[in-house]
Amino acid sequence: MPVERPVADWRDREGLERVPALEPLEERAVKTGDRLSGGQTVLWAPHPGPQTAFLQSTAHEALYGGMAGGGKSDALLYGALRQVHHPKYRALILRRTFPELRELMDRALTTFAQTRGRWHEQSKRWTWPSGATVEFGYCASYGDVMQYQGQEFCFIGFDELGQVAEERVWTYLLSRNRAAAADLVLQMRASANPGGPGHGWVKRRFVDVCTEPGRVYDVDGTTRAFFRSEEHTSELQSHGY
Repeated sequence: MPVERPVADWRDREGLERVPALEPLEERAVKTGDRLSGGQTVLWAPHPGPQTAFLQSTAHEALYGGMAGGGKSDALLYGALRQVHHPKYRALILRRTFPELRELMDRALTTFAQTRGRWHEQSKRWTWPSGATVEFGYCASYGDVMQYQGQEFCFIGFDELGQVAEERVWTYLLSRNRAAAADLVLQMRASANPGGPGHGWVKRRFVDVCTEPGRVYDVDGTTRAFFRSEEHTSELQSHGY
């Protein structure tokens, strides 16, 4: 049965050193292979600032807001690798439509295979030797999100959440954010640009509540955080993100 558990503190060094695809906290790089060891090639490393802070956040729900650029999509894509050492880990990366996912899937093809992941085209899923999976999917409406009924994912990342008109899509995904083992960390992550049909509810849920970017807030029995891209800070503030 799924194990309901609080979100763990990922700043703990012992926990971080168990994550095979990442360096310890101060370096945080995706590398080749499935074990931390010398002589590996760095495939990706986050930018200092909001991108790194977003990856380090202990909040259950976290939004990375910004105009184009700022590394929001990369933070979701590589953040999904955090626990691929665990045999019961399942991650889901979403966009509104499959064609919009193509760039992310193509980017994954150039790097995930070098972390010993194996791509399954038909199911749009990566599988690691541990048995962990990262799946790509689409979700534009409440009808779409029902395809995930009965499924559970430890990590759910939604790229461009502001393109989703209904907040209940996100809240239903929250019900699918479950762990099959007590040592897995639950994470809900999203990116968003200002504007779009979901601008109002995304702003209300994250920006209005999390008034200090980067800080974790206790809200309605869970925790939330909002991160703002430094590349477009003044423009984001004028648009409400």
